[in-house]
Amino acid sequence: MNPKWMSDPRIRNISPEKLAVMTLLMENAAGKTPEEFLPILMQTSQSLEKAGMTFTSDEKNLILDVLKEDMSPAEKQKLAFIQTLLNQ
Repeated sequence: MNPKWMSDPRIRNISPEKLAVMTLLMENAAGKTPEEFLPILMQTSQSLEKAGMTFTSDEKNLILDVLKEDMSPAEKQKLAFIQTLLNQ
């Protein structure tokens, strides 16, 4: 995974606590297929909720956009479907 996402302007307003969670999520999800990644995202989201935080739609999109960079076209298509479901 390319660390250039850390300079993405979408992270400017993310709290340091949530950014740490996102960074760990990115590290754990790197190189995973969409099927392998989805449980990691769900578990992380549940942990955030217990801490009184949630990922915004923009934050979810950032995570998925970064993860798509290293995926095959078929995997990107699956992830796009997952992204559509998450944004509903």
